[in-house]
Parts: sequence; structure tokens; C-alpha cells
Amino acid sequence: HMWIQGDKGLGKTTAARFFMDGLHAQQQAQCYYFDWQPQTARSLESFKLRYGLKIPSYSLAPSTIAQNIINNNQDRKLICFIIDEPQKARNMKDVDSFIFSLYQTFLGKAKFCFIFLSQMRYANASRSFAEDTLSRLQLKPIFFSMYDASQIVSILKQRLNYGLKPEDYDTKALY
Repeated sequence: HMWIQGDKGLGKTTAARFFMDGLHAQQQAQCYYFDWQPQTARSLESFKLRYGLKIPSYSLAPSTIAQNIINNNQDRKLICFIIDEPQKARNMKDVDSFIFSLYQTFLGKAKFCFIFLSQMRYANASRSFAEDTLSRLQLKPIFFSMYDASQIVSILKQRLNYGLKPEDYDTKALY
């Protein structure tokens, strides 16, 4: 489980999407992207629609989402849950409750991991989580920092190579 923190625009979400795409392409995991919104109910409904979960709105809760995901995970692959911008929640205690419920439902039924993407520093966010949640997750904070020019060129080349062959673009244009 990881807490990836850094300022807006540093590529946290993009990196997570590449990670998800890679796991899907290699058929190693089922990945789910959860975009947190100020209202938890709206976040849950949006998630349900994104993944076509057959859960009636009146029973939409983290535990029913988790159980639905487990039921659809016939291959027993790793379940990777990416939670983007949890700091948008009206109350971080809602995030804690959501994660704890998912964790409890997944426990013993599936292999799973949580990856948080946030502008909020882990030290600040962890104060909003219950000790039970923190002790279960054992989150590893990772800090995304600003890139220098050579790192940006390297990242652009890497991303271009996902869709193109190096001979299909002019590398000089990157400098």
C-alpha cells in the first residue's frame, strides 16, 4: 500500500494510469481508479457507473462495491485500488471509513493493494486515519518532486516509445 504525494501537475495520476495499463496489459491485476469528490455518495455512484457495477443505488456502500469486485475477480488476480485526491473529501474520516470497509471486505478473499494519489502530505493525512486503518495498511509514502530538464526528456521518450518506434519521431525535437 502506498501514499504518493506531490504538488499538482507532477504526473502522479499519469504515472498511476501507466501503472494500471501495464498491469492490465500483462493480465496481472484488476485495477480500479477511484476519483474522490467532496460528497462520498457522488464518488461511489461515479465509481459504480465507471465500472458498470450492478449495485442498486440504495445499497451502494464500500462493502457492496468490494464484494462485487471480488465476485467479478474469477481469476483471483491482484486487485489494485487507486484513490485519487482523497483530500477532496469533505471529511477525511469519510476516506478512513471507506478504506477500512474495503480492507475488511477484501481481507482473506482477495489479494489487494491501495495506492493513494494526493497533494496532501502523508504526515498530515495520517492524522485523519484511525490507528486501526494505519496499522492494517502500513502505507509507504512516496514523494513526487519537480523534474529537471533531462528527466522530462527521459519521461517523454519513454511515453513516446509506448505508442511509437524511436525511428517514428525526431528525438532532437525533445531538446
